[in-house]
Amino acid sequence: MKKVFLFFALFSILNIGNAQNPLSYEYVIQKEGMTAEQIYNSLVVWISTNFTSIDGEYLKDKEEKMIVKDVMIDFSTGKLSTICYDGDVKFKMQFFCREGRFKVILTNFIHSNLPGNSRTCILGLIYDTPVRGKNGKFDEKVWESIKADTDLFANNLKTKLENEIKLTQTDTNDDW
Repeated sequence: MKKVFLFFALFSILNIGNAQNPLSYEYVIQKEGMTAEQIYNSLVVWISTNFTSIDGEYLKDKEEKMIVKDVMIDFSTGKLSTICYDGDVKFKMQFFCREGRFKVILTNFIHSNLPGNSRTCILGLIYDTPVRGKNGKFDEKVWESIKADTDLFANNLKTKLENEIKLTQTDTNDDW
């Protein structure tokens, strides 16, 4: 009995040490001289003009200075051997505004493929390390491709937010 207990204890410790976390990106962007209200308003306008809605409006909480938006990017491996994985990756963008800065979190990356493709080619929730599914090495190759695409998207988003979220002066001339 002690051996069985020891085996299960060792097995659970090994699994805890090998735990995977869902893929996510998080960064803080400094905007000196801007209030939380100004950052929030700039982000609402920027998101409205740069992203199309997936399922209607996005969550905005002006009191808490928080925005949550569902986003979808198209995904294709560009290879015939993994064409059944072509589809999209959906995820959540979260913005939290404070005086002089805001935090961006990209999380819950979920891969789905095009209608008509094999259900075994759906990776679902993307983790920070590859998960070998029914398709073995193909799942790992596609995970690497998704990871590269999301890394690129997150880096480009950070650069755009750093450059495009600015304090805008309101025009006092009403004769336009």
